[in-house]
Amino acid sequence: MRAYILLFCLFTGAAQAGVYKKVLPNGQIVFTDKPGENTTELVLSPLSATIESSTQKSAFQSSAKGPASTPPPPSKVYRLSINSPENNATIRNNSGELKVSGYLQGNKSGKYELILDGEVIQVSNTPHFKVKDISRGSHKIQILLKDNTGKLIASSHTKTIHMHRASALLPSN
Repeated sequence: MRAYILLFCLFTGAAQAGVYKKVLPNGQIVFTDKPGENTTELVLSPLSATIESSTQKSAFQSSAKGPASTPPPPSKVYRLSINSPENNATIRNNSGELKVSGYLQGNKSGKYELILDGEVIQVSNTPHFKVKDISRGSHKIQILLKDNTGKLIASSHTKTIHMHRASALLPSN
């Protein structure tokens, strides 16, 4: 707590007017900006807002040989989402067919991967998939976009779907 009070005084400008320390009879230490009885003025060194390393030079600092290099352009942000099916959707299909449709905000080529329960089940050039024979029950789906080197470019949020299929054990009417 004492350290917080001292830091508060340092960062609120009180340090410029002077910081004083007083020890109360019960041993508690009080920091203040007002001189008073039994106070000791603390001499504080100025704080530096920048930290520089003498052994490393920033890529953006100028060198003796030429002007400063320009910073790299900001990287493009791509947003990948699953449009269909909705989260917690129930799919009733006796053949276990699942159609997944995604959307990429931004234009980027690459390979789209459909992830079902943590495993890649299909790869496509578009974010649209049609998979058959999905077992009944709840599953988690996600779409990933990877470039030609396998680097992840974008990923959708994971959605849960519930596949309902008629039982093969029940007699048909």
